[in-house]
Amino acid sequence: MRALTLAALLGFTLLSPLVRASDDWSDETRRLEVDARADGFEVRSERATGDVRDRIRLRLEGDNVRFRFEFQRDVGATEVDAELRVEIERVIEFQDLDADGVFGGSDVVRAEYGPSDLTLGAVSPENVSAGGVPGLRVTASYSFRDEPSSGLTFRVVTFGDLTAFQGFVQHPVEIKADIVFSDFPFLEPPEPDTLPGIVFRVVAASPTPPTVTADGVSIDAGGLQATFRWKDTAVVDGNETRVGVSVSENPGQAGEQDLTVAFAYARGADIVHDPTFGFLMIEEAAGRILGDMGLYALGAVAAVVTFGGLAWGRKVRKVKRE
Repeated sequence: MRALTLAALLGFTLLSPLVRASDDWSDETRRLEVDARADGFEVRSERATGDVRDRIRLRLEGDNVRFRFEFQRDVGATEVDAELRVEIERVIEFQDLDADGVFGGSDVVRAEYGPSDLTLGAVSPENVSAGGVPGLRVTASYSFRDEPSSGLTFRVVTFGDLTAFQGFVQHPVEIKADIVFSDFPFLEPPEPDTLPGIVFRVVAASPTPPTVTADGVSIDAGGLQATFRWKDTAVVDGNETRVGVSVSENPGQAGEQDLTVAFAYARGADIVHDPTFGFLMIEEAAGRILGDMGLYALGAVAAVVTFGGLAWGRKVRKVKRE
């Protein structure tokens, strides 16, 4: 087991126009730790200022390719107050029959890989910084069991204070998790009319339906807004291209919201896309969305973008590789 500890002690004065950092629990300076193991990792972020010692934790359960994003109001508590679970259902190559660039009910899956088809290799933590604010990055690299030259990597980044990273505002209660494909495992011989994609299941305990926009979903979980959001573009073979997103609601257990989120990419071997996990207090959520215009500008696209996937529901075709 490897462990890195980073004391985030720097003061920071970058304020949201509508939310003062001094009044916002999520922008208090935080202390970061990470444990990296052969079967996954755990990133912990604890408040380092103020009277309360809350904890945010992101765990990767490596064999299941499952992320658990948790919040505890008291670091000494044995139960979590809110949790968002995001896990891979499958990596797909599909025929986009309606040519909309989105994985939907009429499309045909030509090949797919589940978590059991992925082998976790190296898990590597390192210290990083952005705008003078220290942070942590953990890289978890998978290979495809039947296509060992192909890889899927997750790069997780979090910071100890409010900062700007890769062109966006990143709050210390947010964790960025890049999806990186190298040499995507397309069928052989190639079928040039197919697209690559990845399908996630997103689950949180909540009595109220999720809010779905063009660039993310948010769920009321334990008095918090648990968010899973993404950029609407990805870098494919060095070019910035549109990401087709479909979101569907699954039949879940009582008091639980269960979603399927599918990302479809332009055809290419090397793909980089960057979703983010986050928590917001309910009373702060409106001010945060209005205040951080650089971060949430993509939400304006919601007026012209609709999620066709909401209509197709959770209809799954399983097509074996030929």
